[in-house]
Amino acid sequence: MRIYFRTDGSNRLGLGHIMRCLALAGELTDMGFDISFISTVGERGLKLIEFNQYRCHVLPEGLDEEEQLRQTGLIIDKEPFPVMITDLYFKGEEYFDSLRKISKYLIMISDHDQFPMPSHMVVNANLFCQGNTFTSKYGDTKFLTGPGYFLLNPVYEEYNRRHKFIRERLEKITVNFGGSDTAGLTRTVLELIKDTNVDIRVIVGGLAKSLDAIKQSAADNPRINVHHNISPE
Repeated sequence: MRIYFRTDGSNRLGLGHIMRCLALAGELTDMGFDISFISTVGERGLKLIEFNQYRCHVLPEGLDEEEQLRQTGLIIDKEPFPVMITDLYFKGEEYFDSLRKISKYLIMISDHDQFPMPSHMVVNANLFCQGNTFTSKYGDTKFLTGPGYFLLNPVYEEYNRRHKFIRERLEKITVNFGGSDTAGLTRTVLELIKDTNVDIRVIVGGLAKSLDAIKQSAADNPRINVHHNISPE
């Protein structure tokens, strides 16, 4: 059976949606499913998907939603039982309703409950989403909610199982705002904490545009180490 991931990634959106889809895709691959991606994606996001040895059907940037849906339908049309998993922002109820109609089973990874969910399943791992805060449009939606459903890279999952010692006194700070940091928060936070008497580790993603400014902020403090575009390993 083939499962399609419908997600996007770019300098504006970042790569977080692709990353958590890849975490789930890896588990599904180990279970024997065939995986493909359908994405409006930049060069770095495409390389990330292909590095993990998945095929990506690229939807060109600038398509309106109707054309996105048409092309998505053409891609999955020949599959006898296409399953689709979405991780998308800035899409409304009608968009997901259309995806349900062109796939046999629709799973939404969603952080919001802005409208009744038209999918067969919703996954929301937010800490404060322990109960069912969603509603189902068709009355047949299964809701998987709470941090127990967080989609972690296997590297982090292994670390999460370890016993962690919590120090009584703060000694280290790690600053990381994802692959692109579209709001430029890394430098803002670094300016606020750089004079504290602790070791600071700054992790800057591959799409971040403010690397030079971050390095400049860290230049006068030997206790600040800046790492750029590093592997989870």
